[in-house]
Amino acid sequence: MKNLKIEQQKGSKVVISGELPWDDFKVFRPKALGKINEIITIDGFRKGHIPEDILVKNAGENAILEEMANFAFQKLYPEILKENSIDAIGRPEIQITKLAKDNPLGFVITTSVLPEVTLPDYKKIALVVNKTKKETVVTPEDIEKTIEEIRTMRAKQDLFKKMQEGKNGHVHDEHCNHDKEEIENNKDESVEDIQKRIDEKLELPECNDEFVKSLGDFKDVEDFKIKLTENLTFEKTRKNNDKLRVDIIEGILKEMDFELPDIIVESEIQQIIHAMQSDVAQMGMKFEDYLKNLGKTEEDIRKDVTPDAQKRAKIQVVVGSIAKQEKFIPNEEAVQKEIENIKKHYPDANEDSARNYVESILMNDLVFKMLESQ
Repeated sequence: MKNLKIEQQKGSKVVISGELPWDDFKVFRPKALGKINEIITIDGFRKGHIPEDILVKNAGENAILEEMANFAFQKLYPEILKENSIDAIGRPEIQITKLAKDNPLGFVITTSVLPEVTLPDYKKIALVVNKTKKETVVTPEDIEKTIEEIRTMRAKQDLFKKMQEGKNGHVHDEHCNHDKEEIENNKDESVEDIQKRIDEKLELPECNDEFVKSLGDFKDVEDFKIKLTENLTFEKTRKNNDKLRVDIIEGILKEMDFELPDIIVESEIQQIIHAMQSDVAQMGMKFEDYLKNLGKTEEDIRKDVTPDAQKRAKIQVVVGSIAKQEKFIPNEEAVQKEIENIKKHYPDANEDSARNYVESILMNDLVFKMLESQ
């Protein structure tokens, strides 16, 4: 690294500037060429098998240099943070100041860091909250309620199937109009009334050995209830533990007052919106259409999720500060195992980015387990 300069700024920000010499920068050229080779289309050549001179001529030297810079920063940025003990959080803003063949890669990186916070006696707070932890109990009423929900779900599935197959004595076609008549007769019905009318038509199946065997690998009703109890116990325990963690961290936050860097909140907002977009895409909808149905703009969504994003950002700061104070270090074997698991599902995942993600998750787990043990 050449002329590396690190400046602390207001608002818990750090500005890193410097240059990566050409000899160190050019090692990323094969990776950049390989990636572009896989995505570019040139008549007469198969993807991934385009000669370098043809590839450069069609893609352009600037595109290759930009891809080289992407690979360089994936490796360079984590190394700078580690070597200079910078507790960065959120996504960095990277500005390239020099990008040319046979020249150093010039850059300016602005990143948010953990703000200096004064932690309260978090172990004492955790101790008080832990005393409120409820014992996980699955009652016979819980079992019967769940079985009733399963029977109702199966009945609705059967009713819908019969309606589609015309087993109610009539097959709907373009000539029938009784559905229209029924709608006209019941146009003042509320959604609840319609749901009630449907529920009244349901014929719930009997919970017998034959029924539970149709649900999965169960010997009989008794075996089903035993396994259902185990599943409900696991689910209730998980929910109780999640609530305990939330109560502990909220108890700590009540005793703290600090300013959040904007970039951290913005990073959380982007993550929430991205998750929403993914969920909408899985439903087969475009996000724009989803917003139209809600009668909202993306700016409206941003405002809606900002309080949640701010809370998540505060939790991130507090957990990171506790981990630093406790000098927690994730187990390297566990880190490697999780990285390998990520690479199985995402072969192109950058190893440094995967490591940062895994270490963050494991570090959070160490902090919460320590707090839960008080």
